[in-house]
This record gives sequence, structure tokens and C-alpha cells, in this order.
Amino acid sequence: MNLLDNKTLWAFVSGSDEARFINDIHFGVCCLKHRQIQASNIICFVDSVGTSIFAMPSNFPSNIPIHATSEIASVIRSHSPEKVVFVVTGHGQAEGISAVPTISPSSLVNSVKGASNVQHSLFVLGQCYAGTFNYLQTRPLDPNGKPIHGPEFAFIGATDLQVSLSDIVDLSTIGLQGFQCSPKWCANLFLFFFMLFIAFPKDIDGDGRICVIDSYKFAGVHSNESLINAKRHSLIKLSAILQKALSQSPSGQNKNITASLTQQSIQDLSQSSRVVLSQQKSWILNANFARRLTL
Repeated sequence: MNLLDNKTLWAFVSGSDEARFINDIHFGVCCLKHRQIQASNIICFVDSVGTSIFAMPSNFPSNIPIHATSEIASVIRSHSPEKVVFVVTGHGQAEGISAVPTISPSSLVNSVKGASNVQHSLFVLGQCYAGTFNYLQTRPLDPNGKPIHGPEFAFIGATDLQVSLSDIVDLSTIGLQGFQCSPKWCANLFLFFFMLFIAFPKDIDGDGRICVIDSYKFAGVHSNESLINAKRHSLIKLSAILQKALSQSPSGQNKNITASLTQQSIQDLSQSSRVVLSQQKSWILNANFARRLTL
């Protein structure tokens, strides 16, 4: 089952129109266009566009429709696709995806079940606490618990029950040419590498096929490599902040070094500590089905 044919609808979702999330989506659209996906097969669901200090960038494709997240179910039904791929950025919480209203795991799944033509769906979840979508029933069952005909689902999560990882990416450093999106932004790293794989796919596991399993492995490996590098840089920065504080502390009072830090140093210390304490554990649900979804 090819996810890059004209029977697949790619839906980007964010409950926030913060610039970094819009840039995540814009990069994803560029990756799909690189693979010759038509604009008619791409749609966005973003809340509050144009009502905050951020708005869609001027070079965002005008032929990509944008709807509120509350319209996901009705819009998917109106498009009647055979396959749907959801790519979710933005914020997450214990109850699901932060949006208006909150998108719970069951409500997102039901938005697909309610579209009669949909046979297969992939959910790529980059928001914090994506693990709230794990362990769902991915095969429809009758009242007796027996499988029945209906849409089949696969889920990929950037994180389990942890915060997701974002960091600065610079397209100029990885040699991407012709991508008309922001060249540098604080990207959701798992989604960045997932969409980069879509644009430039390769057989990761050497089985002679390029499928969703390959994209999952690629995004998981590279986002965790990025986390290791971010922790290394944060530890170096942490050390420098503390050394500066020690040098400024009166002799014999190093136990009170925090008092000698400037407000900016305290903020830097807090931010560096947050990165050092972060984890990035990706997961996949219904891997056997995901193996059949080719890219």
C-alpha cells in the first residue's frame, strides 16, 4: 500500500500557530512536494491562525487549505480518501493533543472511522506525551471481540510519556536545495527527520523495501543522536555557568553560588538543565501493518 499515491490524504495538525510549529508543517509540505505529491492531497488543521502575533509565513503555499482542528472529522469525510496520514506537531498533554477542544486519542481515531472510504491510516505524533495514543485497539472488533472489516491503523510516537524534543535545525548545513520554507527554526526533531526521510527515502534495514518501518527507524535514531549532542552542549554550557559563578563567589561561600548568578545566568542554567534531563523514547503501534505501508 503506497502512501504516496493520489488516494492518500496527508493531514498536518497543530493546535497552536506558534511560528515553530507552522515551520514544522511548512517543511513537511515541502518534503511532500519534493516527492511530487499534489496540493489537493495535502491539508492542514491549525488553530488560531492570524489571531495571535504569529501568522502563516508569506511563502506558505496558498493552495494548501487550512482548517481548525475542530473540523478534522467533517473535513476528512468530505475528502473521502482511501488512506490518511496524520502528522501532528504542536503541544501535547495527558489527555491527548492540545487544541480547541483537546483532541483525545479516541476522538482522533473516530474521525477516521467516521469517513466511510478510509481503509488505512497512519498517525505520526510529534507532540509531548504522544504515548497517550499508545496501546489503542488498532483493529475494529465486533461486540464479541472478533475482528471485522474496517479501517486499520498504525501509530508512530516521537516520545512515550515524556516531553518531545525540539532544537534548531539549519537546512543550509544539510545541503537541501529548492525548499521554499524557513531555512532555520526550532524544529520538532522527530518530525523533521521523519519528513526528511519522506523527501529522501532509503532502505534502512536492507530488506529491499522502503516502508514506514524504515522512516520510524530513521527518525528515531537521528532524533536521539540529536538529543545526545544537545545534552553534550548543555553540559558544557552548564559547566561554564557554574565556573563563572564560582569565580564570582566570595571565598568560603561557594555553597551560596546561586546568589552570585545574574538573572540571565539562572535562566541559562535552568534551560541547560532541562535538556540534560530530557529523554526521547520513540514507539510504534501495529508494526506489522506499518511494514505494509510503502513510501
